[in-house]
Amino acid sequence: MPSASILLKCIAALALASAGVAQAAKPTPFVIADSQVYSLVVNTTLRTPTTNMIAAQGATFMTVHFASFNLAAGDKVVVRDVEGFTKYEYTGLGRANLGNSASGFYSSTIPGDQVIVEFQPSPESVTGAYGFNIDKITRSSDTGSASTVCGTDQSRPAKCYANDTALPNVYGKAQAVARLFIVGGEACSGWLVGSQGHLLTNAHCISTADEAAQTDYELGAESNSCEEECQLRDGCKGTIVATSAQLVAVDTNIDYALVKLDTTADLSGYGHLTMRVSGAIQNEQIYIPQHPSGWAKRIAAIDDDGNVTVVNKVGQPLGCGTFHVGYTADTRGGSSGSPVLAASDNNVIALHACGGLDEVCENSGIDIRTVIWDLKNKGITLPDDALTDPTATIPPGIWTPDFSTPAPTEAPAPAVPSTLCRVFRQASTCAISGTVCAWVNGACIPTPVTSTPATPSPTPNAGQE
Repeated sequence: MPSASILLKCIAALALASAGVAQAAKPTPFVIADSQVYSLVVNTTLRTPTTNMIAAQGATFMTVHFASFNLAAGDKVVVRDVEGFTKYEYTGLGRANLGNSASGFYSSTIPGDQVIVEFQPSPESVTGAYGFNIDKITRSSDTGSASTVCGTDQSRPAKCYANDTALPNVYGKAQAVARLFIVGGEACSGWLVGSQGHLLTNAHCISTADEAAQTDYELGAESNSCEEECQLRDGCKGTIVATSAQLVAVDTNIDYALVKLDTTADLSGYGHLTMRVSGAIQNEQIYIPQHPSGWAKRIAAIDDDGNVTVVNKVGQPLGCGTFHVGYTADTRGGSSGSPVLAASDNNVIALHACGGLDEVCENSGIDIRTVIWDLKNKGITLPDDALTDPTATIPPGIWTPDFSTPAPTEAPAPAVPSTLCRVFRQASTCAISGTVCAWVNGACIPTPVTSTPATPSPTPNAGQE
């Protein structure tokens, strides 16, 4: 007979099976910078130019946080590196006019371990209270979120796919994937959807208008060769095409955010991606261009066994959520918001959002049909080239939040074998069976099944139709 412990394990296994998959931890943005207190107050009404150097020894990048910021017309503050190669200018109420908000704003990232903050007044005299207050900085961090690499990391630098004959379009499509640096210390990925400057990422990366306005959107951040891994946070700099964006749509339950970049840059050279309205197909080959850990761009297309990465679960609840597509492609913190593309047509079938570290190592992304469905419900109009078929409707299924699964039909109870009741030879022992058997005409037989007669319809009265 099995031991008590084995029976308990079996019962537990059955309970887990009936309850479905275990829920994964709620995803969060990947933290790549630590915050440090710093104090600098400048009264710009005095009209005196100032230059202040802020150092964070050993940092690979920094930002400064303005708790308040209000400059007179014509004045500006320049935040730059020591050489002046990277610099950002702020006027008026600063970045996205957040200078008088309760949260203030972060500057864009400055490479290195020193930041220069310069106040440059206009020649005009002013009256009133003007100035700015820096209350903290952020600097590159050595810690971060847990990885979601399945086995050995098989992702490769994007350049490795530049001339790949098996996947000839992968490198070109990956150009539309951006590295996001959010509110001074968090990293995610995102991608250009359609050709009009829209970008899609996760809501756990960007969920508010202020976060969208305080994000650096960087394209082309990749190593120069396949041999150069460039596994550095904020390493292998690309081009920051926008330092703010407008929040167009967000849903924290589904976990997506759509923004429109505030930029005059020509984005056509990066291309754009298109969402497949028909969704993912079980076992189809996929690849994921991404910025794991805030590193240079990498592409996951191969599993540990050397086979191509495929969709292994679609149309069923997963540990990360109901509206997800499952796969074992390697991802890390910072990969959130990456596109999951089908190798057959290079269209997006999921928005990567979550990783599991259990024995199954189940990574997953939001079924792109769920995102499209919600955008249509919100009345959001996307450019035609954002969808494979702009006029198509999303078919109902587990990927649409309004879908309800029909209740299963309860199977009828199996008939009781007559031999079961015959073992009882007396009315008293037949009664032991409860309602299963009945004593009828001197014998114990299966309880007869009686049907309730149908209630006859009432005869209509005069005047009734």
